[in-house]
Amino acid sequence: MISWINCTIGDLGEIVTGSTPSKKKAEYYGNSGLPWIKPPDLRNQKFVNSSAEYLSHSGESKARVLPKGSILVGCIGSIGEVAIASMDLATNQQINSLIPKEKVLDSNFAYYYFIYNKEMLKSKASKAIVPILNKTNFSKIGITLPTLSEQKRIVEILDQAEEIKQLRKQADKKSNEIISSIFYKMFGDISRNTKQLPTKKLYEMCEEDKSTTRGNNSGKPYLGLEHIESNTGNILINESAAKQIKVRGTSFTFNENHILYGKLRPYLNKVALPAFKGICSTELVPLLPKDHYTREFIATFLRSEYVVNKIMTKNKGARMPRADMKYLMDFDVVDPHPNLINKFTEAYKAIKKMHSEQTSSSIKIFELYNGILAKAFDGTLTEKWREGRMKELLQEMEEQKKYLGIN
Repeated sequence: MISWINCTIGDLGEIVTGSTPSKKKAEYYGNSGLPWIKPPDLRNQKFVNSSAEYLSHSGESKARVLPKGSILVGCIGSIGEVAIASMDLATNQQINSLIPKEKVLDSNFAYYYFIYNKEMLKSKASKAIVPILNKTNFSKIGITLPTLSEQKRIVEILDQAEEIKQLRKQADKKSNEIISSIFYKMFGDISRNTKQLPTKKLYEMCEEDKSTTRGNNSGKPYLGLEHIESNTGNILINESAAKQIKVRGTSFTFNENHILYGKLRPYLNKVALPAFKGICSTELVPLLPKDHYTREFIATFLRSEYVVNKIMTKNKGARMPRADMKYLMDFDVVDPHPNLINKFTEAYKAIKKMHSEQTSSSIKIFELYNGILAKAFDGTLTEKWREGRMKELLQEMEEQKKYLGIN
């Protein structure tokens, strides 16, 4: 059995913390130039090459240019968001980047390592109001490193698992797009109220239900933001597994009548309709529909691009934006006849019933994917692969140690 090399993140390459350029010096360039990456640009994608803002290539900018293949890791607020630079770019100070030593570290392997160890990264952050994983602490994180050839083999397997997960997401996305299309056909463009329907404020259709509890000693299932899939609202954990999560702090209670709205980083668009009773993170706000208004109608409104974009124009917290719930509850909502709402709700439920097996499949794929990740980094995933390559791998590992300066 070959023992992997014990080293630190700092041993594997140069770590660079990004910076914010000076607007006074006209270092911003508009819609082209050097992409200036921020944590939201990293989410839900393996490779990144574009951003909402760009820097000048004129040489006036003092931002450090990171080469293609650098691994970008969120270090303030959104700790653990990770992607690989697919071109030269720069980042803001909320990102630590690792420029890998090509002879010892594969960028794709590092990407999966940080994906799997997201909670560990969070645990290494300072316990401030806004958690910060500074450059020093990031560089000291320990890692057991396989040889470069084994890293590449692990990446081959994980890429296949990632592809299956993405195909499942695409199918779920199609289901959600059908629901959005029906909503649009029945109620028009809600941003302009093209069907000239009457309107009501959101607070007239539902109310915040912030009933709290501490801990979950009664065995109630717990849902956190990480258990809600963006855009689709799929709950990525089953009720039984959710009951195993230990909670000590304050949580909100919910049941089958609630909508769970993710107020932290509202651009993630996490709006779920739970099918069981439980407790949830206080970053998930339970909303209880009033009168004849249904969960399905309100949730589809909340998931709309119009609402997501509008809520991001006025949020609290620059580093960890949170939806201003008072502002959200004051939104104007089209108010169609109850019969139309019921008709839409029936269509919504029919589509979700048709795709119920997809939701179950999503949970299974999510759990399987995490299981494969675990095996990738404890050595069992490629154990048989190593057996027939012992001599070559031992020689490669000795060369790797010399390059790293490890005895």
